[in-house]
Amino acid sequence: MIKNFNYKNGTLKILYNESPIVTDYKQDWKKYQIERMTFPVVRNYRLGVELEIYKGGRICYGMLGVCVQPNEEINCVKLEIAFTQENRIRYYDSCLYDDRSVYKGLPEEYVEAVIGKVTSEILKRDKYPQYKIVFECAANCEVGSSSMIYELISGIIINIISENICEKIMDMDIESFTQQFANNVNLHY
Repeated sequence: MIKNFNYKNGTLKILYNESPIVTDYKQDWKKYQIERMTFPVVRNYRLGVELEIYKGGRICYGMLGVCVQPNEEINCVKLEIAFTQENRIRYYDSCLYDDRSVYKGLPEEYVEAVIGKVTSEILKRDKYPQYKIVFECAANCEVGSSSMIYELISGIIINIISENICEKIMDMDIESFTQQFANNVNLHY
């Protein structure tokens, strides 16, 4: 399922149980775990978030796709993050009007920003679902990607996983979704 939220200053696309991108590119992996009180879960699913924001004549862009799987370890959320060493494979299905400079993969320099945001969002909660979250695919733009955009996307993903209501998002209006999951993103509806 795919849900597009079109704002005055950007677009946010949610993909649920859809593969946002074919991973036909070389990736390296970084593993990390966050110690936090957890509760057991049984569902597997995929979640993707693609974000485009217009800011002062500039476009900020990024996309992350995760596979969410139950984790057997108690009081631990595991992360696996795929990243690329260089931009080589173009991504032509982005939400950008001109996607000539959009590439598949998360550049290595943004991995720590993703880990930092995911960790801070999980630690804000008393309990978190006992998942292994695999950041398996991404897209970036030569000009418009930054650690800030991947922090925003990571925060949205972690908040959606925490609430465990992916199906309900498909029926949400733009105001409800923004207030619940993207309030700090500075999107205007």
